[in-house]
Amino acid sequence: MSVLPVSGFLSNPGRTEGEMKTALEDVRDVIAELLGGSIETELTIATGSVTPTGAVHSIDTESDAASDDLANILQTNHPDGRLLLIHANDGARDVVVKDSAGGAGQIILRGAADFTLDTTDKWLLLKRTGTNWEELFRSIITVKKDTDRITANLTTTSGSFVDATGLSITFTTGANRVLLILNTTVSNASATVSTDLTFDIDGTDVGGSRGLVGIPSVAAGERQQVGMSYLTDVLTAASHTFKVTWKSGDGVNTSTMHAVDNHTIFSAIEILGG
Repeated sequence: MSVLPVSGFLSNPGRTEGEMKTALEDVRDVIAELLGGSIETELTIATGSVTPTGAVHSIDTESDAASDDLANILQTNHPDGRLLLIHANDGARDVVVKDSAGGAGQIILRGAADFTLDTTDKWLLLKRTGTNWEELFRSIITVKKDTDRITANLTTTSGSFVDATGLSITFTTGANRVLLILNTTVSNASATVSTDLTFDIDGTDVGGSRGLVGIPSVAAGERQQVGMSYLTDVLTAASHTFKVTWKSGDGVNTSTMHAVDNHTIFSAIEILGG
């Protein structure tokens, strides 16, 4: 690994030309090993480890396997305190960065959980601390978004949660979180009855008996704008269905979700690194 000359070395008038040339080359080598100091290069996992030579590397799986564990990052070329930025070399080959696998060069990740680099634009920034690498930051990026918009008003008198017709999204996620967002306008025919809303994930409502939000009436038929959001736990890598469900507060008076002259939009956004 490259190290800087000690403080005062370059300004010492007693230095020879040869010593100065060597010291300046050391400075150049250190800069080349820092973030932005040189171009990104590829490293291939070998028996669970890689040996970085620079500050930015793409990581590929051993023998181009579909998935491979990265348990240790050897510190041969990086002194204590050095930063390292990595991402997957190929989005079709998952690099599973293992948390606290043990041994020199183990990686200490946020939340004490493994982190999978499964797209080329998913990044992990690490700092060497002693014999470990500690996570500083990871990228959080949207990888998939779907939106439903209805154009006709919906009504319900149900006293239990039912699907809001047309506000259902199904797609396949990775092992990630999904942000659900609803923007709508609701009213109830009674001045004293609420309209309750929640989200349903794979057949399970995420709210309580009143849902995530209960919108009380201020006057019969008075419209009120609603913004509702929910960030899921980490989901399994599989197909998932997300729905808006709702009910009338008393199961008698009619609740209306307005879409003719008000916007009703439901979005599901898969988040990486969340």
